[in-house]
Amino acid sequence: MSADQKPFEGDRYERLSQATDILAADENMIAAELPYNAEGLRCFVGGIIADKLLDGLTEDDANWVGMLVVLDFTRGLSRMGWRVGNMLSEKPDVDHACDSEAAVIRAYVQILHYLLGAFVEAGL
Repeated sequence: MSADQKPFEGDRYERLSQATDILAADENMIAAELPYNAEGLRCFVGGIIADKLLDGLTEDDANWVGMLVVLDFTRGLSRMGWRVGNMLSEKPDVDHACDSEAAVIRAYVQILHYLLGAFVEAGL
């Protein structure tokens, strides 16, 4: 961590918002096409925050799910779908000791369901 970087502060939703702001400020995110651009990311995360979709997780698991959904969102729905299958596999690609693996998977699936619902409502 460089001298000008500080750990994210606040509750799980404030930390998620801070991480989103950093990613959304990237010029590649700004230039990307909707819905997977900075504007779409901010909208997506805003919904997660408004609907409190990280409630019920430990702080560490909330950070983990928040990081995964923000990074996976930028790669599209297929990546998010892949992540669910990967988390359910016997040997996931990412080895992270969760406080509650079931809670992490449930939260991620709930967030994916939330996102898919938005696409259905928008008629996409």
